Amino acid sequence: MALFSTLRRNALWYFLAALILAAGLGGFRVMGALKTPVVAEPTVREVPIVTVSTAAAVTQALPIRGDGFIRPFRQVAVSALSGGQIIELNPAVEQRQRVKQGDLLARLDDRAARANLARANADLSGNQANLALLEKQLERTQRLFTQGSVSQNQLDQLESQVTQVKSTIASLQAAVQSAQVTLDNTQIRAPFDGRVLEQSADLGAVVGAGQPVVTLFTDEVMEVALSLNEAEADLIPGLMAGARPDATVSWTQGEQVVSYPAQVQRVTPAISATTRTLALTVRLKNTDARVLSNRYVNVVIDGAAPANTVAIPSTALRVDDQVWTNEDGQLGIHPVTVIHRDQETLFVRHPDLAGRSVIVSSLDGASEGMNIRTAAAQLSQAN
Repeated sequence: MALFSTLRRNALWYFLAALILAAGLGGFRVMGALKTPVVAEPTVREVPIVTVSTAAAVTQALPIRGDGFIRPFRQVAVSALSGGQIIELNPAVEQRQRVKQGDLLARLDDRAARANLARANADLSGNQANLALLEKQLERTQRLFTQGSVSQNQLDQLESQVTQVKSTIASLQAAVQSAQVTLDNTQIRAPFDGRVLEQSADLGAVVGAGQPVVTLFTDEVMEVALSLNEAEADLIPGLMAGARPDATVSWTQGEQVVSYPAQVQRVTPAISATTRTLALTVRLKNTDARVLSNRYVNVVIDGAAPANTVAIPSTALRVDDQVWTNEDGQLGIHPVTVIHRDQETLFVRHPDLAGRSVIVSSLDGASEGMNIRTAAAQLSQAN
């Protein structure tokens, strides 16, 4: 009876709880019915756009580049061979003009040298005259000796005098030569055809033996020394076998590029142990007032391209020496052999790359056969 009474008192609360639960379940069902179902859609991947350039077959010489300074073939500081005061100076020295081999550049005070030479010549002349007289006496004495008119002792004495005079003459001839050399050493002459580069002593100056007076250089024969690595040297035909290929020496003067024809002149027959490069010298074929010593210049030597060599932009080369191409909208991958790099141009060898469109722009996730579009093709589609 008590249980029945309790249930009757709480029936209202039970009813409210059931009503709330039913309302909640109904709400969930209504919301589920109103929700739009999610449908998965396939992702469309865009075809990447690339920039291309045309690989060109190489039919001309490969440019093998180097640089260096223009130097004269010869440059010599002409020194005084003896000490003394400069009493004469060639005007060409002061005006830095051209001189010929043997031209007198400067002359030292030679009075003492001339006096010594004159004395030696006088002594030599006197003894030569004395010898001539003694030889005549000897000839007569020999005739008289055969006739029995003079003794053997007289003949021997005269022959001894002749021998002594001949010995004296030989010594005096050496003295004359020595005096002449001393006199010649007071004259400073040009050892070769060239131009005066520098004057080291002035008129009236006292110089010592071995002291430079004038510096000469061969302004008509100018050269450039440069270095190439082994790979570059190998591209120049016959370089180590005596061939002398053509070259071009150039520099920028103001807004103008000045160029002169040149030719390889000498090659060092050894690789440098420190730089691993080969030293060679090119000689300019002609010169003028613009070809100045110590000018920094660029040198291009004509190299030979192996068969199947093509030129491409340097940005076309990928890792592992690969080149990517556009094959009618698909990516082609070609392994190549790198021959030479010249500034922004790369020379590679491949049997079938000439004329193809090589990709020069970056491309992520590249794979053989993937679809691509060129920048020009994309523009056409947009129009």
